[in-house]
This record gives sequence, structure tokens and C-alpha cells, in this order.
Amino acid sequence: MLLEVENLTRHFGGLAAVDGLSFGVGEGEIVGLIGPNGAGKTTAFNLITGILKPTEGRLTFKSQDVTGRKPHQMAKLGVGRTFQLNPLFPRFTVLENVVASCHLHPHSRSIDAFFNTRTYRRNEALIMEQALETLKLLRLEEVKDELASNLPHGYQKMLAVARALTVRPKLLLLDEPTSGMNWEETELTLSTIERMLGTGMSVLLVEHNMEVIDICDRVVVMNFGRKIAEGSVEEIRNNSDVIEAYLGGEHAS
Repeated sequence: MLLEVENLTRHFGGLAAVDGLSFGVGEGEIVGLIGPNGAGKTTAFNLITGILKPTEGRLTFKSQDVTGRKPHQMAKLGVGRTFQLNPLFPRFTVLENVVASCHLHPHSRSIDAFFNTRTYRRNEALIMEQALETLKLLRLEEVKDELASNLPHGYQKMLAVARALTVRPKLLLLDEPTSGMNWEETELTLSTIERMLGTGMSVLLVEHNMEVIDICDRVVVMNFGRKIAEGSVEEIRNNSDVIEAYLGGEHAS
């Protein structure tokens, strides 16, 4: 497994927002993490990416214990993520947003930047090349000179993904990437995610839209902080606990 989550738990006072969560994400795999609102999905993301520290449990990434690591340390190891709300620079262009996120690869020393050395110029050229390649992968190159604030909602979501890709993640965590999108934008987003998988990346996808999880290899279902089911998309759709806790009785067929 690329990522192993073992007995992950986080308490806020007397509330267990995540309670004994265990699952894994394999190499080149896309895993869905779903559940109703308040199930603990985003808290689990925050624990995995180091925004929160677990009360109990263990996180292993590439066979290395990363429990309690900070967000920048997880990013250096190859874990990228997006957020439900897009933290973009609204007055930057699309390209400038991506370039501004390329702070890990490559890295220039302050003295190189001050004296505009050959190393600094080479690194800046590599950053620009990397940013343009990322925009091409996500089919954003045609809007690279548009201000982020002028983009339609779906494009802003894709720009957030582009920024996450600048850390060259081995594992990309997507927090509700299709929320607020129309169906055309959703289809474009799903095809983009599948295209990213072709680069060897693994994806952990938080969603509450059951229509989106069809692209997943496996699905983990949470409710009230606990894992209540895990399996293929078909198995999850037919799981009585999932139907009761998440889908609702009218979807039981």
C-alpha cells in the first residue's frame, strides 16, 4: 500500500470526529471516501495531510511512519491536496497561480534570487516549464492568461487541482472536487482525474455525490466518524448499512 491508515482517531472534546478509521490506498489506485455531511471525511483528510494531529492511530506513507507530520513535510514526501473552498490568488492569472505554488521543486536559495544567478534563472525556467505542463495536463493552457477570479466555477476547481499538482504528488487528495458543478463540468473533471491516474499517481477522493464514485477502484464509507463499509462501487451501492445511513431508503433498489 502507498498509504496505510490504521485506527485513525481524532477527538474534539468529548466528540470523536474520526473514530478508529482504517483503510489503504494502493499504487495507481483511486479510492473514494464517502459519507453523509458530518461523517468525518474532511477531518480524515486533515489528519492525513498533517493539518490536524491524530488523538490515536498511525499513518504510513511509502512504508514510512508519518504520523503527526506537518503539512509542508507531507507535501515534500509527495502528498498533495485540494480543499472544498478554493484558496486561489484571485488577482493572479491562471499561470501565475500555478507558478506561485511551485515552491518545492526546484528550490532556489535567497542569495541566488538576489543576484539573479545562473542557478536561479535555470530554476525559474524549470518552474515555468512545469507550470505549463500542468496546465496542459488539465486542459487549462487556453485560459492561462485569464485572472483566476474571472474563471467559471469548474475552471477554478481545476486550477486548485493544478496548484496541488505542483508538489509532484504521488498521492493526491481531492476534497469534493465536483461540488457546485453542473453535469458538463463534472464529466470534464472526472475525465481529468482519470487522465491524471495515467501518470502513475494515486488519488483519494472525498465525495458525497454517489454518481461521482463510479471512477473509483474501491470505496470507503464513513458515518459518524466510523468506517461502516468498504468495497467495490457495486458492493457499496448494494450495502444495506450504506443505504440506510447514506443513500436513503428510496435508493435501495
